[in-house]
Amino acid sequence: MASNAALAIMSAAGTPGPTGPTGATGGTADFTSAVVNGEGATSLVAGMVVCGNVAVADSVVRAKADSMTTSRVFGIWVSASTPAGGTGNAAHTGLITLTTAQWDAVVTGQVGGLTPWTVYYLSAATAGFLTVMAPGAGNVVAIIGTAISTTELRFLLQTPVQL
Repeated sequence: MASNAALAIMSAAGTPGPTGPTGATGGTADFTSAVVNGEGATSLVAGMVVCGNVAVADSVVRAKADSMTTSRVFGIWVSASTPAGGTGNAAHTGLITLTTAQWDAVVTGQVGGLTPWTVYYLSAATAGFLTVMAPGAGNVVAIIGTAISTTELRFLLQTPVQL
């Protein structure tokens, strides 16, 4: 007569290795790509909006909504502070999670993180920054996403529109 009892498999855990050094914390995102910071002398910090660097292949610079060239967003930087020439990660779709302090550092005129259910635009005034106000005439409107909490932005990049 056959038994219907479940077979339990047990294994012993191995010896853990040494703990590695603690690094700076960046953000998290659903989908990211490793890219080079193509800024001449500026570090990219978590939350900055980046676009392709037309001067240096395979690198990114801070995006800005003052021209179509600089408003063609590649993603949002999710790595910790990365010096010029360094490699980091940019999220290009999905949910992006940063601390409220990280969002405060890149959202124009805001403290306490993101405002839930608010649409965020690429800033025309400050490269790499977000704003809750769409840019005015002569600039480009680039919707970046919608906040779903004080720490999470749903990245909903749309085609920029020149005003």
